[in-house]
Amino acid sequence: MEQRYKVNTRSSIELKGINIYQDSKSQEWSVVLEKKEDSYIVVIVRSTLYDSDAEKNLKSLLNMVEDVYARIALRVSRNGEMIVDNRTEIINHWETVQENIMATFGCDDEMKTFCENVREGLDNIDRYVRRNMIFFVLLSTFSRREEFEFLTDSFLSVGDSIKVNIKRNESAEESAGKDILIHEGRAVPVDLRQMRGKYDDKVSQYIGSPFVYDFSFISRYEYDNQKGGMFDNAVCNIYEQMSDGYSFKNHIEFISL
Repeated sequence: MEQRYKVNTRSSIELKGINIYQDSKSQEWSVVLEKKEDSYIVVIVRSTLYDSDAEKNLKSLLNMVEDVYARIALRVSRNGEMIVDNRTEIINHWETVQENIMATFGCDDEMKTFCENVREGLDNIDRYVRRNMIFFVLLSTFSRREEFEFLTDSFLSVGDSIKVNIKRNESAEESAGKDILIHEGRAVPVDLRQMRGKYDDKVSQYIGSPFVYDFSFISRYEYDNQKGGMFDNAVCNIYEQMSDGYSFKNHIEFISL
């Protein structure tokens, strides 16, 4: 069973009422679902809709790095846990991606170090997938649990983990004949003292507001329960704040093609 999506993401960081960072991206995804006895095999093929006039900047570099994950095969259990099934393929594909990066950006010591760090990160690819919110939005619907938790990374406090608690609500509401599923949750830092300390030491002087952490997550899925398989459309909104005046917003949208 195959489902194709256009996937749009839009994120921003706001500091004292001013957007200091904005980014948006569009991709096309092909998602092939195969049911096994005790799990699902989900093969995701992604292609970024590049701007042909893109400059040699950080964004285009990161887009090239992300190409190493252009095809990901995941084994997803009935309770939503997932592991990467094609690790060797991804690691081998990195050689081609690295050659393209070097050809585009040069091969000075700084770029070599950057590529070495990317390669080391591939050894922990399962963690990358499990903590990446865009994969969570796609795959969390496999879990039938009414409430569940997962770990992800803070957007605003780099290196800190947060624990997200999600509640499932399979609504009786219908939209143009579609069934509706809502996932809604909040999160707390795994190490609150550490996160507060980093904020107080490095950020508070620029904002002038005390540390007040908040994180909210809500995704709304449209699907056809009779048809089964993947959802048709999904919209997810994520909000994280470190204090009044310092916040991150992320909007993720899956549109069926």
